[in-house]
Amino acid sequence: MDKKAELTQVAFALFYARGANSVGINEVLQRSGIAKKTLYHHFVGKEALLFATLELRDRQFLAWLEGRLSQAKPGQQAVSALFHGLAAWFDHQEAELGPFHGCYFVSTAALYPDTQHENRRYCQQHKRRVRAMIQQHLGDRFKHREALLDAIVLLMEGAIASAQINRDSSSATRCLPVVATLFSLLEMTTGD
Repeated sequence: MDKKAELTQVAFALFYARGANSVGINEVLQRSGIAKKTLYHHFVGKEALLFATLELRDRQFLAWLEGRLSQAKPGQQAVSALFHGLAAWFDHQEAELGPFHGCYFVSTAALYPDTQHENRRYCQQHKRRVRAMIQQHLGDRFKHREALLDAIVLLMEGAIASAQINRDSSSATRCLPVVATLFSLLEMTTGD
């Protein structure tokens, strides 16, 4: 592994577990065993390193999400697979995502009140990519149902927040009956 990737992975693990504001550059260097000169060769400063951790987590999360969604049939089964995957993550059983400490993008965005800051904008882009991926897996029958997509994404975000704040690892599975009801109602109203 190259030094830039190693620094990014070490920084991500520390920032995600404890919050980027709670971890200094010196701790990242100490944990990685990499010299300060090398860090500044790859990153202008902590903001740039934080941005690199966002890119890393974005790739990790989207790869995990695609893997989860693509294992199921489009529509309700894919959405159910999403919530079962979230439940496993909350219980620290998703090796691809590592231990659960909430949503890295929500935590990071909260550090930037300026909505035009590059790091905050990247967090917003991540959320749009997640939404688009879920939409793709709703299948042709449901992918243009914006209200359904809104509900699924809001349920997902709420489950993540509840699991983080309340240590409620069952929050994702408690969304499953709501998801089933949403799909049933859509089927009844469309006559499909």
